[in-house]
Amino acid sequence: MSIAPQETDRSAGTPDGRALSPAVVVLSGVVGGISATVGTLLAVAGLTGHAAGAWVSPEALSPGLVGAAMAGVAPALFTVGRARV
Repeated sequence: MSIAPQETDRSAGTPDGRALSPAVVVLSGVVGGISATVGTLLAVAGLTGHAAGAWVSPEALSPGLVGAAMAGVAPALFTVGRARV
């Protein structure tokens, strides 16, 4: 027995799904902006501290790495804000 995927009518040119609420669009934009700003700040502070610091941090998860991850996901959050469904 094989399970075939549901066929959808794509002739109308609209993707399947529900429309995003305005709250999701606003929230993704706000969180994306904060993530990009704070992430860049943490990454720069981590690089500055690494270059000019007196000792090497023994932590495996440094603020610079967290900042780089935050700045890295910001474009995806902005993409969610542009989605319609």
